[in-house]
Amino acid sequence: MGTYYFVGSFADFGNGTQLVSFGQTVQLEDQAAAEYVAHGVALLTEAEFTELEFDPAHIKKHSTIALQENAPEDFTAKRKRAWEIIHQKRTAAQAAKGE
Repeated sequence: MGTYYFVGSFADFGNGTQLVSFGQTVQLEDQAAAEYVAHGVALLTEAEFTELEFDPAHIKKHSTIALQENAPEDFTAKRKRAWEIIHQKRTAAQAAKGE
């Protein structure tokens, strides 16, 4: 079980859990989180998210895609790096499954 940070725009797990805010956290089993990422949910581990050093004030101010439109370059560069990490994880998961 670990803490995962959402870096997407919306995710619905179908069990009443919805992720709607950038930086929102969710507790998941590691295997479940890996499956969600493989199927398109933008989740980072706590270590990955912490390493990006997002400014908490920026996360609060730019918590949705609409609010991120005018976010400062520091935030958008880190968000881009977060998405690159997600893409790498998704690509690795698909390769492992032979997709």
